[in-house]
Amino acid sequence: MEATAQKTWKPTVAGILAIVGAGLSLLCLMGILIAFLVIPTSATLVITILTYTAIYSGIAGVLLLIGGIFALRRKMWGLALAGSIAAILGLTPIGVLSTIFIVLSKDEFE
Repeated sequence: MEATAQKTWKPTVAGILAIVGAGLSLLCLMGILIAFLVIPTSATLVITILTYTAIYSGIAGVLLLIGGIFALRRKMWGLALAGSIAAILGLTPIGVLSTIFIVLSKDEFE
């Protein structure tokens, strides 16, 4: 068993960025749900695009939230990394930074 690595600021910052990304993703989901109330039902292409965007935003937001929590706790590196990668697909600057910090601090996780 390896000796525990010294704790740095990187997982904490990655976790905070992931949680902020989760909040933004879920806020986007709420905006899309509100848009469904305003868009006429005859605009099927727009509704289809918004439906897929809403599904992605919801899944990414939940994954980001879970990944951010595990990054703050320094547990389950793979799940923290998955949350950060989900942020890359939607919230590129936040996701890239979060992923970099998670990868650099891999040895700090249990």
